[in-house]
Amino acid sequence: MIRRHGGRRGSHGLRLTSLEVPRHANIGTSVLLGCYFEITDNKLYSVKWYKDDYEFFRFMPDNHPNSQIFPVNGIHLDNSQSDINHVKLDMLEYSSSGTYKCEVSTEGPAFDTVFTSHNMTVFAYPDRPPIITGAEEYYSIGDYITVNCSSGRSNPEPVLSWFINNQKADNFLLDHNSPKIRHGNPNHMGELYSRTLGMRVKADRMHFKGSKMTISLKCQSSVTDMSTESTVVEARLATASSSNILQPQQISGNNSGSLNRVSVLSVIAIFQVILRT
Repeated sequence: MIRRHGGRRGSHGLRLTSLEVPRHANIGTSVLLGCYFEITDNKLYSVKWYKDDYEFFRFMPDNHPNSQIFPVNGIHLDNSQSDINHVKLDMLEYSSSGTYKCEVSTEGPAFDTVFTSHNMTVFAYPDRPPIITGAEEYYSIGDYITVNCSSGRSNPEPVLSWFINNQKADNFLLDHNSPKIRHGNPNHMGELYSRTLGMRVKADRMHFKGSKMTISLKCQSSVTDMSTESTVVEARLATASSSNILQPQQISGNNSGSLNRVSVLSVIAIFQVILRT
């Protein structure tokens, strides 16, 4: 999510109209930060960018070259994509988290200056959507639906939630005993974490909705408030035809066998009567 903040006004026709800095960003990716302003009755002197009060980029239109880069921890700047209104940060690290400030100044003699800042925090988003295991295609009334959800790896650790027909599952249906799993340091991303969450619910007639009589089971994985992924599976209410399609044939075969045995016994009995006579 990009936050836009504006309205900072100087005293000599300088106004900072908008600062665009995402609240959260994914480790290893790139972000484009934006700083927009209006100047009347004066001329731009410089645009400066800071992270935690350390300057890392300066744009001065009258200089040649008109941009300068300063080394700051956690900053990998793409100078080719950075200009009077933007800075592009590549290969984000956890150390790229911080307070980003844009400062705009006009030329003398007033050297009017306005600035504003926003925080950005770098996380490791989950590396895949959650995976649901244990679900069956059909359930009968009274069956226990026992499913498990496994998250992807992230930092901070993900929070898992279960939903039944888009309604959050009651806490007593969930198995919270699985500990979080720690996953070393892949690709120098720092330690990552994953979780599992089980659910066990007794199938009831009210669970199966619509003309197809289906129940929807959704597992949602969230990391703070910026990354949410979900996986959904559906199961249907079992009927005589769906639960065991071979059953009528088995019943038919068993009945035929009984009839054949009865016929054989009848022939034997008749033969025994004939011999006695």
